[in-house]
Amino acid sequence: MIALGNVMAKLPRNGLVGIRTPWTLADPAVWERTHRLGGYLITAAGLVSLASLPAAGKRAARLPVAALLSAVGLSVAYSYVAHARRARYGR
Repeated sequence: MIALGNVMAKLPRNGLVGIRTPWTLADPAVWERTHRLGGYLITAAGLVSLASLPAAGKRAARLPVAALLSAVGLSVAYSYVAHARRARYGR
């Protein structure tokens, strides 16, 4: 996940991979901002996953999945917010 986060932050706009929401596909600036934030969040999720390795139990096993789902969910939500902000204020 750490390597994926580093790649996500620099991912050029394309039709195959990435955070493909209607808002990121509609605006190149929203694509760039969303993938930059998504890269940071996925990298953080990878670090949380590494930190949870010494822990044992069912909760510790769920932590990497929860971290990754949170990172992706926040990225998708941010793409909507960035699009709405850009549509409203032109930034």
